[in-house]
Amino acid sequence: MLPFISKDSAYGVQVNLPQGSFYWCDNYGLDAQDKELLRLEAKFFQHSLEPYEATKFNKIYPYVEKKARGIKTSGSSLLVDPQVKKNLEALEGDAKFLNLLRSGFSEQICAGKIWGDSKYKEMVTFTKQRFGPAYALLIISIFGTGGRGQNWHATVMNEDAYEQIDVDTVTWSTRRSQFLVLVHFMGHDYVREDILQRGLLPQYRWDRNGDRTIASRTDIMEFEELFANDDTFHQEIHSCTNDGLIKKFTLEDGTQCYTLKGGLENCLRYYSRQLWVALFALVAYIYPRDHALDQSFRAIGQLLMPAMDKLWECLREGGSQDLPYIVRSSFMEASLSACRLANAARAKSIVSTVRRLQVPFVPPYLAAMLTWQESVSLRWEGNHNESDTVLDSIFRQLPEAPEADPDIRLHCAYGRLVFSRAENAILRNDFARAWQYLDHWESRSEPRSMMEIKLIRLFNTVFGRVARYTGKFLYARECFERCLRDGDPSYRHIQFHLADIYCELGCAELAKNLILDDVERLRHTQSQQLKAFRRLALPLAEAHINLRQLNAARYTLEEVLQVYESMKYHDVTDQLGHVRTLISLARVDWYEGMYSGADERLNRATALVESYSTFITRGFDFAFITLFHSVVKRALASELLSEVSRGYFMAGNGTYFFEEISSSAWTCISSYNTELSSVPFGLKNSQCTAH
Repeated sequence: MLPFISKDSAYGVQVNLPQGSFYWCDNYGLDAQDKELLRLEAKFFQHSLEPYEATKFNKIYPYVEKKARGIKTSGSSLLVDPQVKKNLEALEGDAKFLNLLRSGFSEQICAGKIWGDSKYKEMVTFTKQRFGPAYALLIISIFGTGGRGQNWHATVMNEDAYEQIDVDTVTWSTRRSQFLVLVHFMGHDYVREDILQRGLLPQYRWDRNGDRTIASRTDIMEFEELFANDDTFHQEIHSCTNDGLIKKFTLEDGTQCYTLKGGLENCLRYYSRQLWVALFALVAYIYPRDHALDQSFRAIGQLLMPAMDKLWECLREGGSQDLPYIVRSSFMEASLSACRLANAARAKSIVSTVRRLQVPFVPPYLAAMLTWQESVSLRWEGNHNESDTVLDSIFRQLPEAPEADPDIRLHCAYGRLVFSRAENAILRNDFARAWQYLDHWESRSEPRSMMEIKLIRLFNTVFGRVARYTGKFLYARECFERCLRDGDPSYRHIQFHLADIYCELGCAELAKNLILDDVERLRHTQSQQLKAFRRLALPLAEAHINLRQLNAARYTLEEVLQVYESMKYHDVTDQLGHVRTLISLARVDWYEGMYSGADERLNRATALVESYSTFITRGFDFAFITLFHSVVKRALASELLSEVSRGYFMAGNGTYFFEEISSSAWTCISSYNTELSSVPFGLKNSQCTAH
């Protein structure tokens, strides 16, 4: 029986077998069960889909969807097929497949080898977005250059890379073993040169004063010999290439990459055991810490995730005993940085794994940052009460701001803990308490350190949000415009809030101009599945509604709704966005006189507010939807009454009751202040010019 591994994925298909049922999901942490699921997927696609030549592109989307949803009808009996068994054996444990899966199927990794025409690329992108990267890669294995009948390796990869090498003829040296172990560890196939070369580059860290410093090259332990200088490193690459140990490829974007020849695995497993601690040190050294220190943080961080996965798995298996203090601290820092590129569930799992490194001791700022990340992950899952419990625990250890400790990293970690507590208060609509929390931290160094300046900008966004949520829109606008900078990692987040604030101030055109180009770029790259698209599309739709561009608003909202409805996991922002999308569509229906449609949207929104953990039971959101719904119901009733003649017989009621509710049913609503903004839409507050 194949048990279910996780339900945290955005993609999932239930699979029923004679022995029972489980869910396939796009899960990046691959254990034996995950690999078994991948084998099942490979079997299904290799056996069930038609050859590439027999399927027209205009039919492939519904066909793939139908087949994927029909996976539950596949039985394990297909495993007896000889070609299927051969393909499965080729797939099992294959580093190329696993690395592509873990990296979310990055086009850059394999673009030069498998893309055909643009329609083929479009089809694979569609499959990835609808069903996940595992399906996309398997589609490639079927519809690739050799077609379904070819061996999987020959289809997806360059089969020359699998020529066996006679290991007895290999001359080993310290640098050679280090380089080949590194290529093997980083994925074996199509390992990018820019990733391998990061050991030569200066790696920036935050020092005790809160400013940038360069990490010592000695932090990489034995690998210091390989990365002694550019000449040494590139001489080793040249030597390994000439001796036929690796093959060099160039991708379409010009990236150089390397693949190991077959036959070296046993030797490299031996050398890997000798260098295991050094691999921890090297990966922690080359993993970027944040955007302020390394502007390639997001791209490089994602590419290094497979390597981090292997090391986290090692920790889960108990492999932390031999790690020196400096390596443990560096790897904890790298893991905390990786959490920023993971969803809430995965980040929580990473923190749980890395906590094994706290024994016997870690720097206080790292202990505080681990707690901060745990609180963030819990909040993003909608568990803000648990998040506060975690924060209370660390605050009992740090009852006051740690003024006595000169380490600015600890001071800023304390600030993030305060920030997290304020975020939880915002989720409860306790804005007064959020203001109070934000007063508990201020910069300490003079002049301010880079790390403090970074955190102050973060606090400004929270000030802006609290101001927005309490109706102080002009102050909120000032806060967010002060933070809006191109290239900043939080740029989309600030755009989202600022565009909404412009709409609150009656500046819908300004809101539209702020985000329209970015939304169109995301559409052009078929990135509707990204959080960035969901985040920006909603205020764009709001601007369209306010400008009464209802067709454009409906198109945008339907795009977003399709994504939300297909997701299996919704974090806090997705829960809020899902409900907002339905309310906005109900508004479009309302303005167009489609009252039945608005009624259905609001029924769905009400159900989500009651089920999503983000929303307060019978809170303002619920009250607002109920109010809007009552107005829609009234319009719907008027529409229905206009279609029938006046009746004088009603079951169980006198006709006079009809007159009573017709004249006075809505007077109770007027007794409540339904004004949605504390800022009047007068000339003074409608300053619709960009600052």
